[in-house]
Amino acid sequence: MMIRRSLVGVLALAMVVALGLGASASGEEVLWTLWNGDVRKGDVPVMRQGDLTLVAADQVLSLLGLSWNPRPDGLVVTLGGRKVEFWSGSPVARVNGAVFPLQHPVLGQGGHWWVEHRGALSVINAFLRSAGTKGDLAFRGVSRPTHEGDGGTRSEARKEDPKPAVSPEEVRTPASPVVKAARWGINSGFVRCVLELGSRDGVVVSKTDVGVEVRVPGGLPMGLIPQPPRPEVATLSVTAGGDGSVISFRASYLPVKVSWLEGPLRLVLDFPDRPSSTASADGGGVVEASSGASRKGSAGANGQAKEGPRERKAEAGGPPSFMTVERVFKGSARPVVAVDPGHGGKDPGAIGNGLREKDINLKVALLLRDVLSAYGVDVRLTREDDRYLKLSERTRLANQWNADLFVSLHCNALPAGRTSRGVELYLMSLPTDKDAMRLALFENRELEDSGDGDGGGAADRRTRLLMQILGDMQQNQKVDESTSFAEALFRSGKAGGLSMKRVAQAPFYVLKGAAMPAVLVEMGFITDPRDAALLRDPAFQGRMASLLARGIVEYLRQVNKR
Repeated sequence: MMIRRSLVGVLALAMVVALGLGASASGEEVLWTLWNGDVRKGDVPVMRQGDLTLVAADQVLSLLGLSWNPRPDGLVVTLGGRKVEFWSGSPVARVNGAVFPLQHPVLGQGGHWWVEHRGALSVINAFLRSAGTKGDLAFRGVSRPTHEGDGGTRSEARKEDPKPAVSPEEVRTPASPVVKAARWGINSGFVRCVLELGSRDGVVVSKTDVGVEVRVPGGLPMGLIPQPPRPEVATLSVTAGGDGSVISFRASYLPVKVSWLEGPLRLVLDFPDRPSSTASADGGGVVEASSGASRKGSAGANGQAKEGPRERKAEAGGPPSFMTVERVFKGSARPVVAVDPGHGGKDPGAIGNGLREKDINLKVALLLRDVLSAYGVDVRLTREDDRYLKLSERTRLANQWNADLFVSLHCNALPAGRTSRGVELYLMSLPTDKDAMRLALFENRELEDSGDGDGGGAADRRTRLLMQILGDMQQNQKVDESTSFAEALFRSGKAGGLSMKRVAQAPFYVLKGAAMPAVLVEMGFITDPRDAALLRDPAFQGRMASLLARGIVEYLRQVNKR
């Protein structure tokens, strides 16, 4: 009977999750009941974000008797010398430096730090166990908050009968935020901000003496609207008051052009980067165009710098390949980024849907070199053609160049019968999960024939040896920097509309020995027909290169500010 009741409760809770939580039909807040093993800890606010349910991680930690110092950018708690970190806008949480991927970036809103509920439980359970305390957290049951005048009672879920106090029929999904997403683009003559909206209802756009104000109903998730890429052209601030929020844009030059676009609904703001007599914010070719980037500063596999064409123009009438950018890094002290197109030569990498991984990796790497060069970055490629390199040679070259960053480009794959989509970012550490370990074993197979291994299962043995070393070290000394680097790439991809799946970690041999922050990018699943169609498309390849470049530059800027 106990098993049946528990199963009924789990199924009922699953139905509530599927239908959406956050408000009842009467507009009341709905709370999930948190248990730690057999002990009921209390109730936690929840909210819906798309298809996911987020919980207030700060409330979970409070119910466990943990405290922290308030800070505007995240939630950090220590216990017994151990630390758990949730950072605003980050797609990962960290427990004692180890990375835990989240299905949704951490969201600061309404006085709470919101985290996807499964990820929150996994992270906090790991934190509690690492600190030597009981970590058996689970959500069982639903209740409404107590209100004055109702007798001070609350319908509570019991462990032996975790049936929700609110039936699924009474629960509805709360209204989605009006602003769905925001992104910036740079073009010759102006900087563009695009706000994707769910509705125009209640949205008021007003030009001011210093720029533009956009008033929207409801709140705005913290970090939803990124700061402008060129603060000397435009800045922004967000304030909440009454029943809505105000996004205030301050422009260096006026007028600001305001446009509405459909399918999806978008509000477009163009900020001139010079006096209006010479500005050209006419909307033509706004976000994506040829970079006209110099290839100077690239290098071949032998580490010798090579001089390439001075400028690569877009073909007339052809599809745009990537955003125009302006030089950020000037003078002789330019950052060096090592870009590694994975596989090559006798090693094709993953194969699927008529594509070879090594070809896609190289095409995107060449485009990435062009865009980064336009930013003023000194870019070195481990290979510029279809040649084979040992895994150990790739980071050796990066170290030889004294590179500031190392990026290895790959395409993902799954066995027959399994499918997935999206971009994954990996750093070298203990594996996040079985899929991360499987991917590392696949990528490390080069060890069998490269001379880096000794044959006869060398890839598997070397990978597991790496795990042992990492376990002994606890954490690679570059994990923190690599995680921050991966987060910058994730944010850039997300803001640019890429399907960003997660940031995770695994023992990739190609990242072994890198003396700088290093990230392996799985640009999509070559075994999935939809991802393969994108990876084959030159326009998508250019977009991928542009967004990776933007993330790289964002990270380099952060480092320079420290």
